[in-house]
Amino acid sequence: MIGRLGGGEFLMESLHCCNLEEFAAQFVLSEKRLIKKQSTQKRNQELYIGLVRLHVLHHAAQSPIFGLGIIQELGRHGYRLGPGTVYPLLHGMENRGWLRAGSAIVDGRRRKTYAATAAGRRALKTARERVRELYEEMFEDELS
Repeated sequence: MIGRLGGGEFLMESLHCCNLEEFAAQFVLSEKRLIKKQSTQKRNQELYIGLVRLHVLHHAAQSPIFGLGIIQELGRHGYRLGPGTVYPLLHGMENRGWLRAGSAIVDGRRRKTYAATAAGRRALKTARERVRELYEEMFEDELS
């Protein structure tokens, strides 16, 4: 049987206890572990989201992108982002003037596409310089 409370999930059979107090203590411990894991993932996502934006802008400067396509592309680079993260990110980048929305038929389906604007290309150019500088600083011992 699977128990589900507070967004966490655990197998009741795997909790070897003989009374309600022990069961409750093990459940609380499993929930705390889940919350800590989710909290760590959220902190990491906040750290990497700027890199994700640069990745999106890089691809949108090469050719128009669409949500599912960029989710798959980011996945190939180890980012595990879903539509609930990527679509608001694309809309935010459009609102900032870095992307322009359009539409195209992709694999027989009409897709909302995004292409880098002139402002987006300028921002990307500046970001590349800063990423190069950061890279050189982070890996200066290995580059020498």
